[in-house]
Amino acid sequence: METEDRKARDRRLREEDFMKAAATLFAERGYDQTSMEDIAKAADYATGTIYRYFESKEKLYYQILLDKGRMYFRDIQSVISGNEGPREKIESYIRGKVHFIFENGIFMQLSLIHI
Repeated sequence: METEDRKARDRRLREEDFMKAAATLFAERGYDQTSMEDIAKAADYATGTIYRYFESKEKLYYQILLDKGRMYFRDIQSVISGNEGPREKIESYIRGKVHFIFENGIFMQLSLIHI
């Protein structure tokens, strides 16, 4: 198993901080009413720092949707690739989808936002 070097880990953690803050603000205020400055402040970073990681609010929003979408499809793939019969797979899929929605409510709100 490869280990992340400190610089890569710090970068990943900052990106996660920005995405979490952005997702929360987008869900609370809406996309149009949220600025990059708002996101940086909520993540407890200087405004200039966010632009080192995301060149625009649109790219940050897209990255949030992409990451959560990948997570969702990984969950679906694990259900589909199981050894259960069709009925059990459908039941597992539904349970998994409901669980994902409850665990990722902000993502569900964000997926309804149109830029």
